[in-house]
This record gives sequence, structure tokens and C-alpha cells, in this order.
Amino acid sequence: MTRPIDDNERETRDIRLGKIVFTNVWPVFYGFPPAGLESRIRVTTQTPTQLNAALSAGEIDVASISSFAYAKHADKLLLLPDLSVSAKGSVGSLFLFTRRPLSEALPQRIALATTSATTVHLLKIIMAKRFEFVPEYVDMAPNLDTMMDTCDAALLIGDDAIRECRTGERLGLHRYDLCTLWTEWTGYGMTFAVWAVREEWARAREADAALVHEALLASKREGTRLPEALLDEAAKAVGGSRDFWRAYFGNLIYDFGSEQRQGLELYFRFAHELGYLESAPPLRVWRNPKMTQVTE
Repeated sequence: MTRPIDDNERETRDIRLGKIVFTNVWPVFYGFPPAGLESRIRVTTQTPTQLNAALSAGEIDVASISSFAYAKHADKLLLLPDLSVSAKGSVGSLFLFTRRPLSEALPQRIALATTSATTVHLLKIIMAKRFEFVPEYVDMAPNLDTMMDTCDAALLIGDDAIRECRTGERLGLHRYDLCTLWTEWTGYGMTFAVWAVREEWARAREADAALVHEALLASKREGTRLPEALLDEAAKAVGGSRDFWRAYFGNLIYDFGSEQRQGLELYFRFAHELGYLESAPPLRVWRNPKMTQVTE
């Protein structure tokens, strides 16, 4: 006779996965969780900042998190192969809005939306290293009108940045894509989010780690074909047309190969030099035992 599973045991057998609330991860999650695994995988959708805290606290097992969060907890986390949210050149959803062109005057006071530590520190790196200037930074809610009431520049991230573009035009602001500023300066792309797993859990639950990794890769293959249903869902949730979302998703890189690693390692080195990180951590990539080859 099969012994029934109590609530505590079921909790340990569940795979607890965190999903970033922003649309930029949607192609990876388009076909996730796959049929048959819905009852085993519990998905929590939160901002990058919230997921970062939940993963480090052991409240979830695997998650899409900001790259900066991985760096802060790299001793406890492993990166899942072939998964990231990266771009080279324009990313289309990380904007610095300014009253005057950067070529004329650097902003003295910048309002920061703090939903992603990676982007906030990317801006600080660009200002300090590229422009050799350190403005005053003020944390604020992601509303461009309010931000610009007391500041001469504002950083908006993700879907908030996309939604506020019209406000920026109404206010006559200049708009800079943060990834473009980074690529023009360094020649590298930038990785904004990674998929990470708690090392302790991955070692103890190797088969489950492999299961969720392979399910995410299969979902990515489906989502990066950019099916019309995905484009329609994004347009309904955030606004814009199918063509806008096709271009936006198509411009993002969801792999994690050598080029993405080099850009991320440079970002970590700069963050360490400026004191934002205690060290520039190595990129520790988990090896899926069921796959004969992984990208590291």
C-alpha cells in the first residue's frame, strides 16, 4: 500500500521557482511549466529585488534573478547554463531620462527606480567610470512626472520604462538606453538577469534541478520563436503593437555563452573597483548531468 504524502513532505518535494515580473523574461517562460509538471513546480512571480531576497533566504530553489544579486551571493548559487536576459546595444527597457543632453551637462540629481539592482549599479558604473562624475542618487517610485519634479534625470527599468516613454516625450526629455551607453563605451553586451539555483538544493536534488533546467530550455526554444500569442499578451499587459514586441523580444539575447560571460565579468570587476561588491565573483555554472555538453 502506498503511504500518503503529508504536507511537510510535499513541501520538500515541490520545486519552488521564482519568475521575474517583467515581460523581458516571458519568452523563456512561454511554455513553462510543461504539461505534467504543473503540480510539482510552484511559480512565484515578483520583482528582481524580491526574488533576489527570496532565493538568498532559501524560500525558493531556483529563479531568474538580477545579475548583481548573483554576485552578492555567488558562494551559495550556481548559474543554469544557456539562460540569461542579455543585450548588446539597445535593450529597449532601461532608460535614463534627462532634461539636457549628456553631451551638454551631466545630471546633478538622478531619481532611481530600485526594482533591479543590476540596472541601478550599471548606471552608477557608467556615470563614475565613463563620465567620471558622481551625481546625487535618490530612490523613488517609478513615476516619471514625480521623479522629474525634484530631479534633473530619472532611471526607469523594465515595463515601467516602456510605459513612461510617452511621458518622457510629453515632458520634452532626452532618453538614453543604458545598454547602448554601456556597449558604446566597452564594446561588450550586458547581462541583466541570470537563472540561478541554490547550490545546496541542486546537489541534494540533482534530478529535480535537471528536470527544471531542461523544462526551461524547452520553454525558451518555444518562446524565442515569438508566437503571436506571446506578442498579443505583452501588448495587452503593457501596451504597444505586435511589431513593437516582436522587435523588443527579438533584440534580447536569452543565451549565456562566452560573449555574455565576458561582458558580465567586466561589469562585476567595475562594481568591485567602485566598492559595490566585496569581490568580483567567478561565474560558477551548474553542470547538468543529463546533458553531454553545456555552455560555460
